[in-house]
Amino acid sequence: MAAKPELDVAVPREVIQYIEDGRNPDIYTREFIEIVVKQNQFMKGKMEAYRDFRDVLADQIKVSFPELAGKVDDVIEGTGGRKKKEESQNGGSS
Repeated sequence: MAAKPELDVAVPREVIQYIEDGRNPDIYTREFIEIVVKQNQFMKGKMEAYRDFRDVLADQIKVSFPELAGKVDDVIEGTGGRKKKEESQNGGSS
């Protein structure tokens, strides 16, 4: 029977502590995933809020400074916003 190769696996100290305390390490994994999901939801909300703010600000800049409309559209497109073609098809609203 051949010897099994050694694996170099990093185990978080918290998992080792769970095991030493007689707790199931699956609990750590579940709690960790729940925390990550909450943080992802929070960040998604922040990203959506910034996206909405960008669009509202861009619309107001275009109203106040119509000569900057082209540059504002370039900035919106460059930051992942609505495309110029989509905007013209939607009548300027997304």
